[in-house]
Amino acid sequence: MVSAFCATPWRANQPPPTLYSASSIQIRAPRGHIFDLAQDIVRWPESLPDYRKVTDAGRDPVGRPKFCMTVRRAGLPVIWTAVCDIDETALELRFEHLTGWTKGMKEVWTFTPTRDGTRAEIVQNLAFRVPPLAPLVEPVIGVVLVRSLARKSLTALKQAAEKQQAA
Repeated sequence: MVSAFCATPWRANQPPPTLYSASSIQIRAPRGHIFDLAQDIVRWPESLPDYRKVTDAGRDPVGRPKFCMTVRRAGLPVIWTAVCDIDETALELRFEHLTGWTKGMKEVWTFTPTRDGTRAEIVQNLAFRVPPLAPLVEPVIGVVLVRSLARKSLTALKQAAEKQQAA
């Protein structure tokens, strides 16, 4: 598992601080198989146990599928709504978070073929909506929610894909 995490400091005369997180993992399974598991978003709770509930919330005005997602952190439910561009040609998932603590976050899931299978990566960018509060909320949103959930999701995706591959 490889992870990078950075939150930029903020000064009043600068753009809002951003949180950047990138996590990747090597999976011994074909790229298309992993993408098929990942794109079945409403079924994530079956293979990604941190997701307690994912529901289809219809479509946004431009036709992208919309999902309401619930995870549990520190015993509390964390809920948000996101839209997703599911790119079946590039085998990518591109999310935009519409509500919740991560409102405005852009998130991209990529699947790159390697000699030993596939490298799955989640890259997330979030501009904080209330810049002066960024130093206070960044450790909670960045470390506890964003980075932790990405790492756990990749690990669970690896386990599910490799288990199905072995069957």
